[in-house]
Amino acid sequence: MKKIEKYIFIIFIFTIFILSSQTLYAMELSYFDKDVAQVFAEAAKALLSFVGGLSVLFLILGGIVYIYSGSNPEGQKKAKKIITYTLIGSIFSLLSYGIIFISSDVSSDTAIYISNASVSPTSGIPGSTFTITTNITAYSGVDSATTFASIQSPNEIVVASVLLRDNGIAPDLVSGDGKYTADWTSGAAGSYFVDISACDVDANCAEAEDI
Repeated sequence: MKKIEKYIFIIFIFTIFILSSQTLYAMELSYFDKDVAQVFAEAAKALLSFVGGLSVLFLILGGIVYIYSGSNPEGQKKAKKIITYTLIGSIFSLLSYGIIFISSDVSSDTAIYISNASVSPTSGIPGSTFTITTNITAYSGVDSATTFASIQSPNEIVVASVLLRDNGIAPDLVSGDGKYTADWTSGAAGSYFVDISACDVDANCAEAEDI
């Protein structure tokens, strides 16, 4: 049991500062990739939950040491130190969890998301018109001038780029519903892939590839 309370304190402090610093670092990286911040935040929350469970075990251990120390002042002193350091570590863990929770919320508030992307029909002869549709959402608002679909050949050569619109003008159906649409007419036979890119008004960008 010698110096166990110091090890408890070191474990808590090390865990808190590492997780917090990594989450804040992810916030910086998230300017380029918002998913990075979310991954760090979720991992930090999971690990801090583990630390919370560990603190409960140490509290139980401190109680057991205190009970079995009987009238031994030295044993009681060690038990009190274990409980005290565990409580201090738990408080720091809760504070750290709060920081990470706020950080992940800020990250999600500045994120832009592309989802439910599709191309219809999925195949056709040369000269066929394909409708590209996707949902784009952003907390600060989507910059409609940046919502593009790039049509690429299998060797990743861009053969066309079309602006996706959410203005209620065909092929878009409803203005302002977050669903962006564009038509593209094929000029030659072959297989094609579609990449979609968009940015919000704060210049945070996202991509969906190989649709």
